[in-house]
Amino acid sequence: MMIKLSQDEAEIYDRQIRLWGVDAQQRIQNASVLVAGVRALSNELCKNLALAGIGSITLLDDKVVGDDDLGVQFFLEEGSRGKNRQ
Repeated sequence: MMIKLSQDEAEIYDRQIRLWGVDAQQRIQNASVLVAGVRALSNELCKNLALAGIGSITLLDDKVVGDDDLGVQFFLEEGSRGKNRQ
């Protein structure tokens, strides 16, 4: 089932709609993405997908937060060390 763009969404995504059209923007809003591995690059990717209006993002990572993660992921704090990255 395709979700229709509201007037507000059409205004928010105006530049993207001009580039690839309304149908493509609707497909983006209906899309789901799985990102395997939560690292600095995947954080940037998820941010850009969210700004593009992607329907849903699922993060998957079986590792725990280490020292190297604290310097590259802005949402982590010292207390995150040893916890799941998810």
